[in-house]
Amino acid sequence: MLDGLGYAAIAIGFVLMTLGILEIGGLFNVTLGLMLVMGGCLAMFAGSRGREADPEEAFRRQLEDL
Repeated sequence: MLDGLGYAAIAIGFVLMTLGILEIGGLFNVTLGLMLVMGGCLAMFAGSRGREADPEEAFRRQLEDL
């Protein structure tokens, strides 16, 4: 769930930064977009922490799939 929220925040942040660079909203949109991108990256990182708690177990599962 946090991954999807993070991707959405990054996409909206890039749109806002592009609009700010094109002088639609100016420096406010660039700053707001940069903050959204950073927040999206943190959200994606927080969402991925719980998935692979044990790297050895993940490696064993990958070997079993072969």
